[in-house]
Amino acid sequence: MGSAGRGPEAPRLVDDLANVARSGYPAATATYTFALDSPARAVDGQDLHIDTPSSRWTNYGSPNPTDRLAVDLGAAVPVSDIRISFYDDGGGVRTPDAYTLDYRTGDGRWLELPGQRRTPAVPRRGVLNRILLDAPVTTDGLRLTPVRDGGGGVGVSAWQAWRAEDPRLGVAVLTGEDGTVAVAPGQPVEVTTTVTTTAAVTVRPELLAPRGWSVAERRTAGTRHVRAGAVLRTRWTVTAPTGLPGDAVEPLRLLVHSRLDDGTPRTTGDIVPTRVE
Repeated sequence: MGSAGRGPEAPRLVDDLANVARSGYPAATATYTFALDSPARAVDGQDLHIDTPSSRWTNYGSPNPTDRLAVDLGAAVPVSDIRISFYDDGGGVRTPDAYTLDYRTGDGRWLELPGQRRTPAVPRRGVLNRILLDAPVTTDGLRLTPVRDGGGGVGVSAWQAWRAEDPRLGVAVLTGEDGTVAVAPGQPVEVTTTVTTTAAVTVRPELLAPRGWSVAERRTAGTRHVRAGAVLRTRWTVTAPTGLPGDAVEPLRLLVHSRLDDGTPRTTGDIVPTRVE
């Protein structure tokens, strides 16, 4: 809550698709990519519409009637505010006439995102096309299928999924000195998470892992009230699958759900890599 004479703090905005390093997660893939482009450049946090440096994915020259661009988030996150900047060079790659947006369900199926409100209603060149959902959808994967009525290349300069965090909260997954959480395939390990606050807040922590992993809170308590300046520590048992490769670097994501004073929901997160011992 803001002090006298000050309004409430502005929310922290996080793009859950951004991967500036273009390695690890989020991991972008496509059914076809032109040799000079890359799926990873569609989610590198940049929105450039120039040839050099290239910051785009295109399917220019694809033999397929349509192509899909997908992003694997590694561990699920709530999605509600998506923005897409389509690449258009005025030649072989043009703004699509339409597109579909799917999400990956817990059992691995792809379904169209429900309750989409698009601005603009049809794809437009040179702007961020924004898709707001009537209610957040928690998923570990998104898929985009842009199409042109007459065929031809399409491209994406930027694909984003924004989430507003609670500025009163500080959240963290505790790691080792190397910034990772050590796991042993098939063996349960204890992971500790923390929540700190600058005001009294009721929170609900949730720890999410990649599909095929298991996560259980050591002592289930649901929501908890945290005093200003206090530290809430939550302990979880995390088990990686027995077949996890020794060089795997998979993420753990902490999500802490809260509400602002006016009742607006917020989800504040932290994501860390794991390391196989």
